Amino acid sequence: MLKNLLVKSANQNDLNDIAIFENKFFLNDAYSIASLYQMFNDANYEIVIVEYEQKNIGYLIYMKTIDFNEILKIGVDENYRNLKVGSVLIDLLKQKKQNILLEVSSINENALNFYLKRGFIKQSIRKKYYADNSDAILMIWKYNTQ
Repeated sequence: MLKNLLVKSANQNDLNDIAIFENKFFLNDAYSIASLYQMFNDANYEIVIVEYEQKNIGYLIYMKTIDFNEILKIGVDENYRNLKVGSVLIDLLKQKKQNILLEVSSINENALNFYLKRGFIKQSIRKKYYADNSDAILMIWKYNTQ
């Protein structure tokens, strides 16, 4: 695990780095810079950035609702993967004390395993949801109030 990570709300200057990450990680499903600015300016969305040694290395975009938070995107620079950066972002959301929802492609085994290891459970499947005809796996992490 990396020490001295700075996890903070993104500012406008961070959006260009996030757009670069989006195009690198999500190809055909990447958010445009215009979409990122729209979410940045909408109180229903939160964009979190992870900085290490003054370099943006990861981010989380989620939508806030009254009773849950929905992860829309999470990405970590490939040079910093398997160093718990993604876990730090998930833990940050878990501290909000609300259920967390997300969807992930059935062919993205790394992401599926990542979420399963962090307590998410498969809730349902949307058949042939993505452009590549892969299924969307809907997952949830339930906040336990007890």
